[in-house]
Amino acid sequence: MKDEINLKLLKTIHTIVSCGSVTEAARILNQSPGNISYQLAKARKIVNSELFVRTKLGMSPSPAALELSQRYQKYIDIYSASLEPGSPSSRAVINVNSWPLLEMIYLMNASLDQTSPLPFQYKFQSYVNDVDSRVSALKSYQIDVDIGSKLPPDNNVTAIKLFSSDVIILAGKLPENGTLQLSQQEWESSRHAVWAGSVDFYSENVEGAIRATDFMQSRNVKFISSNMVNMASVCAKNDCIMLVPSLVAPMLMKLFALHQLSLPVGLKLNSDCYLHFHEKLTQEPELLESIRDVITRLQAMLSSE
Repeated sequence: MKDEINLKLLKTIHTIVSCGSVTEAARILNQSPGNISYQLAKARKIVNSELFVRTKLGMSPSPAALELSQRYQKYIDIYSASLEPGSPSSRAVINVNSWPLLEMIYLMNASLDQTSPLPFQYKFQSYVNDVDSRVSALKSYQIDVDIGSKLPPDNNVTAIKLFSSDVIILAGKLPENGTLQLSQQEWESSRHAVWAGSVDFYSENVEGAIRATDFMQSRNVKFISSNMVNMASVCAKNDCIMLVPSLVAPMLMKLFALHQLSLPVGLKLNSDCYLHFHEKLTQEPELLESIRDVITRLQAMLSSE
């Protein structure tokens, strides 16, 4: 049997085994019957075996389905045993450090399953961008999930790339030249709003990095902020411009009256974003599955914008 089957599919199979009905499982899991059927088809393909047979008495599980149901129950039993009073594994809160825009997207896509044995609460701390402080917070368990630029390699910290993106300009007003690309002169004369989290903007080669340094040093910086949403709000109401990863630009443009502009000729920047968590979380399967679910939803939302 392949190992690709995840906890979400195991939970679906276990629920159908328990109640004997796709319709009832859909009600219990707060999903549509069609989604339950889709998950069954996916699980059947992974294990390469039939899982249920329809009978007059309901869905009859095959030996493979019973084995998967038992596997899920074993996960829950082990996890529940670790949640004794005073146990360091007992938790109801996931503490997150993330820049505010991703906090917004994360919350919009964090599906808190009310049927889960442990309903997690996501608690977003005031964003900290300093690398050493972010690593320290993860290693001391003050932060469970950190989203931002990639942290230095550490044996205790797992890093997952959420996205790689080129960088564009957002502006409240269109350039006077009538195009959607800023000229170098307009770049230098514009008022810039600088994101304090932009340390992960980079160029892919030496020549590009040198050009980027020249462009960055020529900016007329008017204010610096760690909150990209607040910056977008200000730029929409005056003639300031700001740099953002192009993948998150559509979200900001839905919220504010902003225009997307291309960087001046000769300037090309990229941005990466990573999700980090302490390797100890691998000992908490329900929490880890919740994080995996949010990652999937977040990436899907960003790629569809």
